Amino acid sequence: EEGIEIAFPVTRRNISEMTGTTLHTVSRLLSAWEKEGIVHSTRKHIVVTAPHRLVLLSGAQG
Repeated sequence: EEGIEIAFPVTRRNISEMTGTTLHTVSRLLSAWEKEGIVHSTRKHIVVTAPHRLVLLSGAQG
């Protein structure tokens, strides 16, 4: 109901390793997206609450 739940435990370190960026960058982005209402994250749990906005940020055509 709240959005799209990432259905497996994932840490910010996991995301940084998967994307080839730093842990600091991932933390900064997730914090900013959370303030903007795009995601909601807790320890090892992420819900994408505004998937369309995330697509727009990615620059993907959809």
